[in-house]
Amino acid sequence: MTDHTELLKIMKTYAYDAGSIAIQAQAEAKASLKDDDSYVTGVDLQLSELAFERLSRVLPEESIVSEERLSHLDRFSGPLSQPDQGDPEVFAVLDPIDGTRNYFHQVPLYAVSLGVFRNRKPWLGVVAFPALGELFVCDGERVLLTRDAWSADPVTEELHGQRNPSPLDQNQIVLFTNSYTRRYGWSYDVCTWLVTACAAANACWPLIGRGAGTVLTDHVWDFAGAWPMLVKLGFDLRGSVSGDCMNTYDAAWFEPGSRMLREPVIASRGEHYEALRKGILSL
Repeated sequence: MTDHTELLKIMKTYAYDAGSIAIQAQAEAKASLKDDDSYVTGVDLQLSELAFERLSRVLPEESIVSEERLSHLDRFSGPLSQPDQGDPEVFAVLDPIDGTRNYFHQVPLYAVSLGVFRNRKPWLGVVAFPALGELFVCDGERVLLTRDAWSADPVTEELHGQRNPSPLDQNQIVLFTNSYTRRYGWSYDVCTWLVTACAAANACWPLIGRGAGTVLTDHVWDFAGAWPMLVKLGFDLRGSVSGDCMNTYDAAWFEPGSRMLREPVIASRGEHYEALRKGILSL
């Protein structure tokens, strides 16, 4: 297995370079429709290829997953090899532009997200918000936030997990993407909701107090970069129906066709789970 220091260095360099490309290309970005009627831009494809080129220096190409190469994910749907049978299983999951609709419409809320799993557990992650100048990194032990990341004077701090007031009230925020609103409603008796159309933002922002949590109804690549950060800072990812904790990548959590989560998964601190669970309304 590759040295994780070199892998993390490649991930961080990729995030900076991809962020620079995204900033420069946004004004002229052109989009086409995919089979599910969502947007893909040339920037998505360019950044995907850049990630494969960089990561393949230290990982086998078949261990790098993106929306354009989903067949690679199928390799990690079977039984996990035992640790004594060789090196740990490592694979990377990429979303070159999370929030492509926002990106295409010149909304400054989109992300470059890359997560790495070791033995199916979230391990390393980088999530870049180029237009906001913010870069979140999980190095396997710490979660770091760099502000003004694409400026000459970036400032980096270690995050320790800002706690939101408990119990929740109507002035607190829970974050969603539009995939949630297509299938579910929300009870404002719990707290207020905010639809960002960027799952990576929804997963990262509660780490710094921008919201009490998020309800995920997305694909694994939408939150793979943030997943290790949530775990390190004490957030649970728990099914709203089953009540089970999603602490490893398991294909059983996802629909085989759409590859979207089978049930809404609440990412929050433990004391907020029950309240957020009660807020979810079926349409």
